[in-house]
Amino acid sequence: MDNTAPPRHDAAPAPWPDGTRCPLCLAHDVSSSSFHFEIEKSAAEKWVTVRCRCCDECRQRVQSLGFLRTALLPLVVIGTVAWPLLMVSLLPMRLLAMSRLESMMLSTLLCAVLVGVPLVIVDRANRSLRSNLEASWLFRRVRARVRPAPVPTTESAPNDHWKVLADAPASAVVIEATDLLRALP
Repeated sequence: MDNTAPPRHDAAPAPWPDGTRCPLCLAHDVSSSSFHFEIEKSAAEKWVTVRCRCCDECRQRVQSLGFLRTALLPLVVIGTVAWPLLMVSLLPMRLLAMSRLESMMLSTLLCAVLVGVPLVIVDRANRSLRSNLEASWLFRRVRARVRPAPVPTTESAPNDHWKVLADAPASAVVIEATDLLRALP
């Protein structure tokens, strides 16, 4: 348990580092396992990678999400590349004896399914994994810490885009969540 966390007076354990519960599932105690999340700081400064502790089961869930992203990426690329090629090709019309309009509609539908289904699968897995984390004290504090000073521009709001990762990218500078939380007033 993190000794620097604020004391709690209620009976329910809070997510790490305020307590001993995993911030991803809120059901198990944290172990030595960790996960990372990249959070957008601003359009100019790009991403900040934060390491947090979690339970072993959530670590496996985060790893399986990474494998799922990697496994479904070829389908998305093939569907994206195939659509313009099928629009100019006469092959579907020759094989299925279709009119040009029918062929274009069928090709568009098949490519949309080839791209859309994997994206929906990954999005749902990602949302289920990060739903508890987004509502946690830990995430709110880290998000407030990396939020840059407000600048009157038309850029998108910072911290609106982020992702959960099993391991940090090789080029990323990793910040410990406890270090960020200790730095807060």
